Amino acid sequence: MSTTGGTRPAAADGLTIGVVGPVPPHRSNMAEETAWMASKFAERGAEVRLVAVTDHQDANDRQPGRLPWTSSDQISTVAEWRAGTEGAERAGLRVLAGADAVVVHHQLSRHGHGGLHGPDDAAGSPLVRFLQRCPAPTVLVLHDVPSATDPASRDEIQRLVRLADAVVVQSEVARRRTLAADGDVDLTLSGRSRSDDHDRVHIVPRAAVLGAPTATPHSGMPRPGRASRDGMPTVLTFGFLDPEKAVEDAVVAVAELDDLSAPVRYEVCGPTASDVLDLEGEHYRSGLRILAKALKVDDRVLVQDGYLPASALARKLAEADAVVLPYQSHDTTSSAALVEALAAGRPVVATAFPHAVELLSDGAGILVAPGDCAAMTSAIRTVLARPRTAAAMSQRAAEVGRQFHPDRVLDAYLDLLGSLRNEVDLRAASTPPRHGALPDAEVQGNRSEPLTA
Repeated sequence: MSTTGGTRPAAADGLTIGVVGPVPPHRSNMAEETAWMASKFAERGAEVRLVAVTDHQDANDRQPGRLPWTSSDQISTVAEWRAGTEGAERAGLRVLAGADAVVVHHQLSRHGHGGLHGPDDAAGSPLVRFLQRCPAPTVLVLHDVPSATDPASRDEIQRLVRLADAVVVQSEVARRRTLAADGDVDLTLSGRSRSDDHDRVHIVPRAAVLGAPTATPHSGMPRPGRASRDGMPTVLTFGFLDPEKAVEDAVVAVAELDDLSAPVRYEVCGPTASDVLDLEGEHYRSGLRILAKALKVDDRVLVQDGYLPASALARKLAEADAVVLPYQSHDTTSSAALVEALAAGRPVVATAFPHAVELLSDGAGILVAPGDCAAMTSAIRTVLARPRTAAAMSQRAAEVGRQFHPDRVLDAYLDLLGSLRNEVDLRAASTPPRHGALPDAEVQGNRSEPLTA
């Protein structure tokens, strides 16, 4: 991972940075991180050109004619990339001419590997066309990297890695999968050696942005100073709600915790993810409440509606005795909830998805097999009933979580962008540009209206 050696945050003065990705109101962790990154680059002094990737669900979540994200003095949504619209990537390309570097956020969709950037056509996916024609050096941020068992996803990763000037992944397992997927790429097409290609894949973790208060030791009973309503220890699951999170397994696990000195409250917080909401509405959330009622624990299983302000979610995280991540996915190589829980010093009970195995195997939590509700019950009981074990987990979680400090993550990105600009300047002095020229490219500057194809 790229890091800075000193304590002073890296400055971005003089840099013009493009940021491409979904932004709120789209409901995903990638949208939250795209918006966070754009605003933080601007705070460090960069000129930021934001290309907001939207889809029809985002249009339903905002007023007609309104931009997908509020403009500011430092940032304007200078282009809107409407996924599924023919040639939609051209709007973003026009405004990125003259940028020092462009950071492109991407996540392979479970509903087609084109993801938010649109489906493939005869010329390839819109994202492939974008990377081929982007007038600036590109940093591709892969938010999840599927295993090699998915041929379509592997092909997509191969094409994207070959076209980007640098690739960022958010965990070591994601780096290994990226390099494995790229193993069959003919690098002679891009003029790079195999060692060069390995050097281009960087680990920069997701930032913890909730700003949760400093962790306090866990006891399994109300902690001193905690605003406990009824003496009930609390476990928490939070983030964008999605059937792959398998929250129903945690509901079943909590229902079996009837042998502790106090009943356990289980809180589920977060809005439904955009792609799930588009397909099935709030059916999954309703099903969790029906299950809790059937198990006669609906008085202590609380499935909250919609968004919580970051400050409110940070308080819930600080007060929780444990965070439970019962995911059934085997392809989660980056978990925002896991990052936030560790940064807040919370013990974590998680299924053995790749990112959890990487971060929890050294004492910050307990791993269980996906779908094993009995093991999950036992793990939660361990955290709540053994104060010394919980306190040791809390301390180790806080130690692991230091790497996710927002300033450290942002410094790593700015170091990478600075290095990339220098490398591209040197390469340009001796070789023709790798990307084809963009016809009629023009710098739009800060604008507040969308530029759509």
